[in-house]
Amino acid sequence: MTRKFSSIEDLDLLLLKILLFRHILKYTENQNLHLGSFGSEFFHYNTFRMNNSIFGVKEQTKNKIEFLFKPLLRLNDQNAEFNCLVIESAKPADPEIMIKFTIPVKLSTVNVSIFQQNDDKYKLDLFRQTFLGDSKLCTIGSDNYTVHIPIFESTFNQQNSTYYVLVENNFVISQERDEPLIGISKNIWTLSTKPLKTIQHSDSVTGLLRLNEKESSNFLQMNHSVFFKNMIQEFSKIIPVTEQRLSTSGKWQYDPTSPKKVLLSFNIIEAKDYTIKSNFQIIFDNLNT
Repeated sequence: MTRKFSSIEDLDLLLLKILLFRHILKYTENQNLHLGSFGSEFFHYNTFRMNNSIFGVKEQTKNKIEFLFKPLLRLNDQNAEFNCLVIESAKPADPEIMIKFTIPVKLSTVNVSIFQQNDDKYKLDLFRQTFLGDSKLCTIGSDNYTVHIPIFESTFNQQNSTYYVLVENNFVISQERDEPLIGISKNIWTLSTKPLKTIQHSDSVTGLLRLNEKESSNFLQMNHSVFFKNMIQEFSKIIPVTEQRLSTSGKWQYDPTSPKKVLLSFNIIEAKDYTIKSNFQIIFDNLNT
């Protein structure tokens, strides 16, 4: 089967891939597998992208095999931890995070997001915040190399936890070539919070949640019990706090300062062990952000 190429660059890239990773699989009559380009004595090979190495498996005898590991040549040792050659550094700097590139950049229309790793591998990671690159919140420094991304006070609010910053491809564009640049993949750039310090005990408290006009309209049109239940579930994820510490009486009223908006009543129950759980003030601060 023939293949058409749109440009010489496409053909060159394919040839480069063939030279680096080509393997010819041949089956003999007894179904023995051979790897032509890696060596006929090797019956399997693969690459480890995270540490830039390649390995091959060679059969010695019927009950013994040999593994061969070799490092791949690295084009640039600079910040290989991010798997991105154009990133010079990335670090938190309260109240923001900063990413410095090796070339001048400009912001684009895709997202940079922060997630909290879930202790349960079968559940989704917890979304904490996201910004579009070209939003007014993200900025480029005067050097044209450094991107400044603001952080909400509630983003890293779970103590003794691990978070990661996900920078989507095309978050920034090369100023010179106007080309999208590679971002940072999931679980590559991770940040950790310290264990919770001993805090002052506080009692239970009742608060009011003001809905915007759209959510107020939704509330008035749907079953109120269902809405309150969903609200408690979302609160527990966003703060985060166990659902057992959140409750509602089901009471609500129109906002006297804005008749199209609704105020909902909810309760934060006191922490049974305030040495390891957030008190109501911390929870309120998280909700306010």
